[in-house]
Amino acid sequence: MGEFSGWKFEECNAFLSAIISLINSHKLFLLGSAVDVRAFYDYPEEQRRYLTGAIWHDKKARFLTTGKPSTPYFVPFQSCVSHAIQLAAQHSEVAHLIFDEQNEFSGLALQRIPEIRAALVRVGLSDRLGHAIYSSSAQVLPLQIADLAAFSCRYFYKRQWGYTGQGIPEDGPVWGPLYVLSRILKADNHRIYSLRKQELDFLVSQLRE
Repeated sequence: MGEFSGWKFEECNAFLSAIISLINSHKLFLLGSAVDVRAFYDYPEEQRRYLTGAIWHDKKARFLTTGKPSTPYFVPFQSCVSHAIQLAAQHSEVAHLIFDEQNEFSGLALQRIPEIRAALVRVGLSDRLGHAIYSSSAQVLPLQIADLAAFSCRYFYKRQWGYTGQGIPEDGPVWGPLYVLSRILKADNHRIYSLRKQELDFLVSQLRE
């Protein structure tokens, strides 16, 4: 497809090998989060609003913001932001966040940043959240590595969680996502947060606490 149309299998694998070698030549840390979409949609709308960032006001007994109950994207988005800030704080650093450019969710996602920053004030971590922007992977090349890692992780969790559908054969002539992921991940270079029903249950339990 596109510029890779007509490549031989050996050329594809050699290209993937070069990408993996480039990734492994740098001291990168993969921070990710994956949400079980089926579990997300099993919750009523009120709880899905909360899971996607709607702010609940106890005294007024109502939400002050809308959240995005139809879009599970915001659950791992918030998980990645919060954990990035915690990791930055552990190293006395500031987390500057650059997300891969897309128009569907970026508007609301950037609206969430000031709300997250305000929440961080209460725990003394607001100074650990720096700038947050969306940018093109053509301009910010490390986003292309993040895209490859995100695709591979998504494929891993879809298989692990039993999502059916046509997949990419791992025993095919071109290296599959799981093999690529195994070449990228080391014992100490990643932290991926799995958000299944048990974790989501805990989050919604905080709704009125």
